[in-house]
Amino acid sequence: MYSVVDLKKIVENNVNNIDNERTAHVYCDGSIMEDGKAGCGVLVIDSGKDMNVESEYIYRMADNVSSTQAELCAILFGLREVRDGMGDVCFFVDSQSAMESLNSKNPVYEEVVNQCKGLIEELKENGRNTKFMWIPSHIGLINNERADELAKKGTEIENKDMDCIMTLK
Repeated sequence: MYSVVDLKKIVENNVNNIDNERTAHVYCDGSIMEDGKAGCGVLVIDSGKDMNVESEYIYRMADNVSSTQAELCAILFGLREVRDGMGDVCFFVDSQSAMESLNSKNPVYEEVVNQCKGLIEELKENGRNTKFMWIPSHIGLINNERADELAKKGTEIENKDMDCIMTLK
């Protein structure tokens, strides 16, 4: 068992070991409020030799989706945001269930997962590597906390950016 402080240091070290000059960092998060409103937040950090560009994106989801569905939609929106960029991409996701869904042969949220897989394949065809790293939530990782704040802001938007459907087999 690790203390929160030790866990934060380990994760920050792992994140910092990724080549920042050639790899965009994408932090994705979903949020569900008690009243069922859902939102997604995406933070893209693209660092190069002479630049550091940070872009924030906020999305409103359909009401009463699951937290996994909101997290998967955040990944989908993140993939859409980086699809026209350059270089490799590393996604930082604090939802183990969303990560497992992306690897599942029979995901519950098939529509969203298939869209994500299609965009990952498109990036690969364009010579770009896409990696995913699970990070623990709410341990004080600044960029993950920023993505969480963006997701919460998404729940306050009136117009929905995506109506999600749940596909059960």
